[in-house]
Order: sequence, then structure tokens, then C-alpha cells
Amino acid sequence: MRNVAIIRDNIKNEKVGLSIVSVILDNEYLKSLVNKPDLIIFILTKQGMTLSSLELDPIEVFKNITNINFKKKPYVVRSIKNHKFYIATTPLYKIREKINNKPVETIIGTLGILYGFESVNKFMITFQRISIIIFVIAVIFASIIAILFARNITVPILNLKELVGEFQKNFIEIPKAKIIKDEISLLQNSFSEMSANIILKTRELEKANEEISAAYSVMKKELLMARNIQEAIIPKIFPESEIVSLSGMYLPMEDLGGDFYDVYQISPTKLGLVIADVSGHGVPASLITMMAKVSFATYSKEDKTCSEIVKIVNEELCKVIADVDNYLTVFYGILDLEYNELEYSNAGHNDVYLIKSDGTLILLSSQTTFIGKLDFLDFPSDKVKLSIGDKLVLYTDGIPEARNKDKDFFTYERFNKILLDNRYLAAKDLVELVRKEIDEFQGEELPHDDMTLLIVDIIGEGLKSKVEIGISIERESVIPESREIIESEELDKLFIKAIEKFKEGNFDDARKILEDKLYKKYKLENDNFKVVNLLGHVYYKMMRYNEAMKFWKEALLLNPNSKEVNHNIEVLK
Repeated sequence: MRNVAIIRDNIKNEKVGLSIVSVILDNEYLKSLVNKPDLIIFILTKQGMTLSSLELDPIEVFKNITNINFKKKPYVVRSIKNHKFYIATTPLYKIREKINNKPVETIIGTLGILYGFESVNKFMITFQRISIIIFVIAVIFASIIAILFARNITVPILNLKELVGEFQKNFIEIPKAKIIKDEISLLQNSFSEMSANIILKTRELEKANEEISAAYSVMKKELLMARNIQEAIIPKIFPESEIVSLSGMYLPMEDLGGDFYDVYQISPTKLGLVIADVSGHGVPASLITMMAKVSFATYSKEDKTCSEIVKIVNEELCKVIADVDNYLTVFYGILDLEYNELEYSNAGHNDVYLIKSDGTLILLSSQTTFIGKLDFLDFPSDKVKLSIGDKLVLYTDGIPEARNKDKDFFTYERFNKILLDNRYLAAKDLVELVRKEIDEFQGEELPHDDMTLLIVDIIGEGLKSKVEIGISIERESVIPESREIIESEELDKLFIKAIEKFKEGNFDDARKILEDKLYKKYKLENDNFKVVNLLGHVYYKMMRYNEAMKFWKEALLLNPNSKEVNHNIEVLK
């Protein structure tokens, strides 16, 4: 070892026994070290400095002499100006006696290392070479891993993706993997089973959907047929006389409704009027309306009062619907054309309006409960006198309770005002006005209930003779079981057109439509009866009585029980 001169200065932190010194190494000595590859180690204390080469370990020597503890803390590295050296230093500690049972460490010196540039450069070059070799090996290894990954994972995944895409596009079953060699193959097999199940279930659903569609088509056709039948039982043609004029409208909420009205010619001088509202909608309600219509038609006889007719109908309906949830509200009246008098029974129905010619509104209110539930009920009746200009307004609550898009109601007040303000209109015109007002109020909003309206306009005093021959088409109480829907609708349109021509006085045009396009064209006798009967009226108006008698006799063959045809034949004779 070799001692080197030192200068002790800049003494600081005397309280902890720490001295910071500056070391001056002999320039000549440092120059002699420039070309040496070895590292120079030195220990610096207050007593001086010791240098060593790698052959000797000054730390071990110093420890043996001074009992120094050396802690491996990070070196402080700096370069020495004007010399091709680096110097690295770290403090040396010595443990003193314990204070308060805790050992006290004191810095007593510095361990330093001088690095020559050549030594460092050689090390760095070696390190760089090793680093480059390691990097190249790492790149090669990563490339091999990437190739293996692409071959064993990426390519199978892309193939599976292509198969799934083909399945989505063309609905082709995904094939199973030929060899199970990895998780991708297992995944492909799972996808294959899944695609097969999806295709199977889809075909089952398609088959079920076809069956449902076919059933729905049949049901829709049957509903349309039922709707046509139901509309057929709602009168479009009313008895005509110099005493009374009638008009009505029926707007079901669904394909099949639960409202109906009807007009019966009980005798040459009496008309039966009925309007009913069945609770509920759809098929059940429509069936009940048909039963009720048939019952009222069957029991509306000249020898029975209003109370008796409603009581009998209630008893008949209770036998059928007493145990179901549906019931009916009914207003039934008998209009005596000879004395301009109305006898009526209101069974749970909303108020029927009697609008007098002077604008007075009389309510014909309910006198008892609805029908179809309790077969022991009686139904009282009242009578009211009618005058020229009076109007009876029979309706269901679907009209005042119609709603618009804002859920506002049409209201009874609005309905009453329309009726009173336009009471001078003819029955047909007033019905059309009410319908127009409802349509404008509702806008695009769908109806929430069936809407039915029947207006009876008193236009003459009570007659002293029988009802003048006019259009009065009776319907059989038996509802037709089937009808060719499209053909029947076209024939019905022609029949209505013939009626319009008849009302306009264009009797020859009406005759041509009836004889050329409608005569014996219907499949049901009841429909052909209407055509033949109307032909009798046409020829009667044309004063061709022989032809009128011919067609009325033919009508009588189709419907021997028609009181109206028998009456017309007797009058013609």
C-alpha cells in the first residue's frame, strides 16, 4: 500500500464526529495509473488515506485494525477533471456504544474506488457485445414464438371466424374439427354443435310459424266473415213512412263489436226499436249481440208489451250467459205510428234523448238493472208522446267517451250541444254530422269502445191508415252459416246503390241494377229475398203492378213468413 498526501479542511458536523475532507492525489501518481487496467481502491480517514490494488483488500485490513462496519450503500460517482478516471465513494461506519439501549453509528471515513477509462471502456465494450448477443437471441426467440403462435392459434382462430361468418351469412352448419389437438378445435366443435342446434330450432320455429300463420289466416278469414255477418244484422235500410224517418251508424272498436241496434216492424202501425251494449269486446261480445238480436226479433210481437218482451229476452239470455262475465244494457221501445207514442223500457242503458222541436231535452233514463244475469227481474215501462219535429236519439256510451291523442273525452256536453244545435237536420244528415265531429275530435287516436247511434225523426202526425208501402226488408232470425266474403261485399255495394237510386226516384236505374246484376246472384235465400222484394217495390212505383205482384209472390216463396210482403200483396190486390 502507498500513502498519499491529504489535506484536512472544511470540517463540518463536529457534533456527530463527521469530517468532510478534500483529497488531493499526486498528479504524477495519477498519470502513472492511466495505462493500468486495474482499479485503485482507497480508504480515507482522519488519520490519512490508504490505496490498494486488487491484490489486497484494504477494507478487510482496516476492519481488523479499527473494527469498522462497511455498509453497501450506493456510490457517489464523479469524474476527476483533467484525468481519465472516475471516482466512486461510499461512507464507512463504526458502531459506538449504545445510547438508551440503541446502537449509535458514526461515519469515520470513506471508501473510494478509482476507475480508469480503459478499464471501463473494455468493460463497456464487453457489456455491449454481450447485450447485442442477448438481444439478437431474444429477437430470434420471439420470432419463433410468434410463428408458432400464428400457426397454432391465430390461423385456427381466423379459420373459425370465417366458418362463423359463413354460418351467419348463408346459415350453413359449422363443420366439426377433424382432429382434436388444442382448445381451438374444441371450441370449433362447440360452435358446430351450437350451429346445428340453431339450424334445427330455426327450422322448427319456421314450421311452427307457418302453422301459426295458416291458423291466423283462417282465423282472420273467419273473423272477417263474422264481421260481415254482424254488420249484416245491423240495419242499413229502415222502414219508410210519412210519419217517421230513421238513420243509424255502427263503429266497432275491433273486428267484432259488442253493440248493436235494430228496428223491427211489429205491425203495420208499430215499430220495435232496440239498442244494446254488451260488456266486453271481441268474439264473446259479438256472439251475445247476435243472440240478443235474434231474441228481440223473435219475441217482438204485436200482442206483447215492452216489459214483457224485455223480460222474455232476459230469461232466454240468462240460460246462456248467466255464468259468464258478460251482460247487456238495453233500451227497447215500441213506436206507435198511429198515435205518435213511444212505450219504452230502459234496462241499465245510458239515458236516451228525446229532443223536442223547441230544443227541450228529455232524458229517458234507466228504470232497472241490465239483463242477462238475473232471470227473475221485471222490467217496467213508460210512455211518452211524440210530435212533429221531435227526435229520439239512441246511442251507446262509446260516443261521449271517445278520446283524442291527449286522452280528453268527447263528453256528453259536446254530444248534447251538437244534437241540440242541429236538431232541424234530417236524421241521416244528423248522423253524418255526429260521425264527422267524432272523427275530427279523435284524429289518429284509435277508438276505445264501440260507437253506435240510432236517430228516429218524427216527420208526420199519427196516421189513420196503414203504413204506406216502402222499403222494409225483414231478416230471418237464423244467421247464415257461411258466405263468400268478397263476392258478397260487392253484391251488397250494388244492392245499396240500387236502394239509393230507388230513393232518388230513378226507378228504371234501380230496376236495371237489381235485374241485371243482383237477381239470383246471392247464395243465400235471405239475400235473394231482399233483391226480389225490392224489385216488387220498384215495379210498384213504376205502376207496373203485374210485375210487382210477380216479384212479391216470388219473395213470398223465399220467405213465407214475411208479414210485410203478405201485406203488400193484399194492398196490391
